[in-house]
Amino acid sequence: MTTERSQTRVSTGRPSPLRMTSVFLLAPSAHFKTNWNIPMHKLLAASKMPWLAPVWRCFESVTPPSQLRLERMKQRFSAQMSGMAPESVPELFKLLVASDPAVPSEIADAGHWETLRSGMFEPTDRFQRLNLLEADHYVDVEQASSAAYRLLRSADFLRAASSLRESEICSQYFLDDSLHRFAAAKAINETMLARLSALVEHQLALTARTDCFMARELDRTPFGGHLFGYASGSPLLPGRQFMAWLMKEVGAPTQEKLLEKFEDRVDVSTVKRWCSGAKFPDPDRLWIFLEGDRDPDNESEKAASNSTAPERWRLVYFLAMRFDKLLRLCRALRSEHPDTKDWALRDPDDWMKQRYANWVAVWRAREGPR
Repeated sequence: MTTERSQTRVSTGRPSPLRMTSVFLLAPSAHFKTNWNIPMHKLLAASKMPWLAPVWRCFESVTPPSQLRLERMKQRFSAQMSGMAPESVPELFKLLVASDPAVPSEIADAGHWETLRSGMFEPTDRFQRLNLLEADHYVDVEQASSAAYRLLRSADFLRAASSLRESEICSQYFLDDSLHRFAAAKAINETMLARLSALVEHQLALTARTDCFMARELDRTPFGGHLFGYASGSPLLPGRQFMAWLMKEVGAPTQEKLLEKFEDRVDVSTVKRWCSGAKFPDPDRLWIFLEGDRDPDNESEKAASNSTAPERWRLVYFLAMRFDKLLRLCRALRSEHPDTKDWALRDPDDWMKQRYANWVAVWRAREGPR
C-alpha cells in the first residue's frame, strides 16, 4: 500500500504534510512521531532486530513493492537470516525467504501496519505491550478496509464507500454524510476530506483505547476525562489543561509554587506560556522541569528520563499531546472547509469531549474496566 500525503499540516514545529496509509490510517512513521514523539528510525534502531529496518524501508517506500525490489530484499534478508534462530524470525519473512521464484501474495499485498506488526515479538514491558495493542488496532482496521482501499485505488469510489459502510469495523469511524460525499467523488482528491474526518475519529478512538489500557495497568480510572474537566466551559487547550492537572497532582496551587517545587529548572516565562495554553509543553524541557538538569543531547539520559519520570505524568502528557494535535488538525481542516458538516471539524471541542467519553465507554465495555 502506498502512503499519501495530505496537504493539511498539523505539526507544532516545522510543518509537514500528514502521511497516510490505507483508506484513513496514519502511516506507522507518522503515528510514532505524532503520538509518541519517536522518529521511526530511532524506533527501528531500538528494536534490536537489525533486519527489520531495511525490510521496513522497502515496504514503506513502495507498497506493494515491485517484484524486482522484493527479490532484492529477499536476497538481503536470506543472508541476514543465516545466523538467526528460526523462532526469532517472523512468519511473514520466513515466507519471503522460502518463496521461489515469485514472492507470494501474502507479502506483496501486506499493508504497512501488518508488515510492521509481523516484526514485533512478544513484549517484555508495559510500553511494548501498549505498542503491540496499538499496532493490533491498526492492523484490524487495515485488514477490514483492504477491499475498500483496492476499490479506492481503482477510482471506484461508489463501491469503496459501500464497502466501508458494510464493514462493522470501518463504519464506526465514518458519518453517513461523509460516506455520501465519498461515494459521489469524481477524483481521489475529492475523497480526502471524508477520509481525514475518519482519521481523526480513529485517532480519538485509539487514544481512548490507550488510556483504558494504561488505566487498567496502573489500577486507575481513565485519565483523559480529567483533562477535559479543567476546561470549565472554555475552549480546549490541552497544554493548559495538562498543566492545571499537573499542578493539582504535585500540590502546587499557583504557578509560583510550581516553580518553587521544581527549583526554577525552567524559566518563568516558559512555564507561564505552558500554563496559559500559548505553547504546548515540549517533552525535553518538561522532563528537565520535572526531573532536574541533564544533557538534552544525550540519548541514554533521555531514555533514563522516560523510565524515572512518574508514569502517570508521562501518560497524561502524551494523552494531552495527542488531543492537542488532533484539535489542531480539526481546526486546520475547518479553516480550509468552512462549510463542512462533519462534527469533528465543525465543533472540534464538543466533538472531542463527547466522542472521547463514548470511546472510553466502548473500550471499557469490550475489554473490562481493569
